[in-house]
Amino acid sequence: MRAAYLRAGPRPTPIKMMPRPISLGRIAAGLDWSWELFERWILVRALFRLALCGALAALLYLAFR
Repeated sequence: MRAAYLRAGPRPTPIKMMPRPISLGRIAAGLDWSWELFERWILVRALFRLALCGALAALLYLAFR
Protein backbone atom coordinates (compact mmCIF):
# COMPACT_ATOMS: atom_id res chain seq x y z
CA MET A 1 0.00 0.00 0.00
CA ARG A 2 2.87 2.38 0.74
CA ALA A 3 4.40 1.81 -2.68
CA ALA A 4 1.06 2.55 -4.35
CA TYR A 5 0.74 5.75 -2.32
CA LEU A 6 4.21 6.89 -3.35
CA ARG A 7 3.57 6.19 -7.02
CA ALA A 8 0.17 7.92 -7.13
CA GLY A 9 -0.24 11.61 -7.81
CA PRO A 10 2.21 14.41 -8.39
CA ARG A 11 5.34 14.79 -6.34
CA PRO A 12 5.02 17.19 -3.41
CA THR A 13 6.88 20.44 -3.84
CA PRO A 14 8.97 21.73 -0.95
CA ILE A 15 7.71 24.91 0.63
CA LYS A 16 10.20 27.69 1.18
CA MET A 17 9.30 29.45 4.39
CA MET A 18 10.89 32.84 4.95
CA PRO A 19 10.82 34.39 8.42
CA ARG A 20 8.95 37.66 8.68
CA PRO A 21 10.54 40.57 10.52
CA ILE A 22 9.10 41.06 13.99
CA SER A 23 8.27 44.56 15.13
CA LEU A 24 8.77 44.79 18.88
CA GLY A 25 7.54 48.36 19.23
CA ARG A 26 8.94 51.59 20.55
CA ILE A 27 10.20 50.23 23.87
CA ALA A 28 12.40 47.65 22.20
CA ALA A 29 13.67 50.24 19.72
CA GLY A 30 14.57 52.58 22.59
CA LEU A 31 16.34 49.79 24.47
CA ASP A 32 18.25 48.89 21.33
CA TRP A 33 19.28 52.52 20.88
CA SER A 34 20.47 52.83 24.49
CA TRP A 35 22.33 49.51 24.30
CA GLU A 36 24.21 50.72 21.22
CA LEU A 37 24.94 54.01 22.99
CA PHE A 38 26.42 52.16 25.98
CA GLU A 39 28.55 50.05 23.65
CA ARG A 40 29.99 53.11 21.90
CA TRP A 41 30.50 55.51 24.81
CA ILE A 42 32.46 54.06 27.69
CA LEU A 43 31.86 57.10 29.93
CA VAL A 44 28.06 56.81 29.60
CA ARG A 45 28.26 53.11 30.42
CA ALA A 46 30.41 53.80 33.47
CA LEU A 47 28.06 56.53 34.72
CA PHE A 48 25.06 54.25 34.26
CA ARG A 49 26.74 51.46 36.23
CA LEU A 50 27.71 53.94 38.94
CA ALA A 51 24.11 55.16 39.15
CA LEU A 52 22.84 51.58 39.43
CA CYS A 53 25.32 50.78 42.20
CA GLY A 54 24.35 53.99 44.01
CA ALA A 55 20.66 53.17 43.77
CA LEU A 56 21.29 49.64 45.07
CA ALA A 57 23.37 50.99 47.97
CA ALA A 58 20.63 53.49 48.83
CA LEU A 59 17.97 50.78 48.80
CA LEU A 60 20.07 48.54 51.02
CA TYR A 61 20.77 51.43 53.40
CA LEU A 62 17.09 52.28 53.66
CA ALA A 63 16.11 48.64 54.10
CA PHE A 64 18.57 47.85 56.91
CA ARG A 65 19.00 51.07 58.88
